[in-house]
Amino acid sequence: MDLFLSYFCTGSELPARLSFFWTSYTLANISGALLGYGILRMSGIHGWEGCRYLFLIEGAMTAAIGIFSFFWLPPSPAQTKGIPRGKNGWFTEKEEIIMVNRILRDDPSKGDMHNRQAPRLSDFWASIKDYDNWGLHFIGICVYIPGYPPSNYLTLTLRNIGFSTLNTNLLTIPANVLFIIINSLLLAQIMTVAQSHNHRTLTARKLAHIWALVTYNIILTSKGNKVLNGVTGWNIVLFSLVKLYYVQRSKWKAARWNEMTTKDKVHYLETTSDKGNKRLGRVL
Repeated sequence: MDLFLSYFCTGSELPARLSFFWTSYTLANISGALLGYGILRMSGIHGWEGCRYLFLIEGAMTAAIGIFSFFWLPPSPAQTKGIPRGKNGWFTEKEEIIMVNRILRDDPSKGDMHNRQAPRLSDFWASIKDYDNWGLHFIGICVYIPGYPPSNYLTLTLRNIGFSTLNTNLLTIPANVLFIIINSLLLAQIMTVAQSHNHRTLTARKLAHIWALVTYNIILTSKGNKVLNGVTGWNIVLFSLVKLYYVQRSKWKAARWNEMTTKDKVHYLETTSDKGNKRLGRVL
């Protein structure tokens, strides 16, 4: 979703929109818990267990939304015409030109590849070599690790404590409500701004998903809880260090940029081979 919205929005516009997305995602979890509470009570109707009705009803809803989204969502801002979006599309030709230009000015790397082009090994290597992105790569790997196991094993934990299946579904709601509050106020804003302004290649954004592989192995160890607590403490230190680095790095780039005359700046922009974070005019 981050990648898809980045085709339509600039970096400064992404935080609020992605916060709405993650809030709606969690609201869907809450709605799913309430639906599950009611659907599971259908157990015994026509000889079916409640879980079968749950999989059938929620699965059908998910499939319907997925199929509709596949045809309704456009590939890009300049390709909104056609069924089912209408022959005129969402934007006029003038609006498409304005949108594409403002997005490319905000992040020129979005013109390097389209959303159906497979990443190449050279793209990954270029992303890894960009040391200005290393801090965000580490954050992307570490930040979601502490909360992933508790959220995914919450229902199993509640069942082991002794709660019924119905009450377990209801008890997942408070955690989701708390997630909405915290995510909307803090994490979504911080991480989205960081990623949208500094992950200057599409390939770079894929590296942050390594956290899932790390998490799957941590929860299999006997000291998993201690490891998760340690990662939480490390994240606090990591955020502070990355913030300090980007502040100092931006000051250094701004100083060099301001030392140039207008003529020097124009010459630099026309001849430089610097891309993304390496451009002097771009603040981290």
